[in-house]
Amino acid sequence: MSEYMFGGPDFNRRFSAAEADRLDRICREEGGHGFTCIDDSHGTAHGGRWIGWFSGPNLGHPFDADLSRRVLARVKEAKGGAS
Repeated sequence: MSEYMFGGPDFNRRFSAAEADRLDRICREEGGHGFTCIDDSHGTAHGGRWIGWFSGPNLGHPFDADLSRRVLARVKEAKGGAS
């Protein structure tokens, strides 16, 4: 079975190494596999076309939704309530 991937448009930007490490740690602490961020433009777009997502085990509903909810809530909390 494939991984469960989640995140959304808020994570489609370039992250510093420290930010990406923090997001990865939060995801892993909540039971996920981690955070990934790539330049999907392969160097062809000025500034890149960044895509970021979290991944975790694909356990189906309601487990996937619970993982996503926990991770995104912690990310929001770490930003001081901002989404």
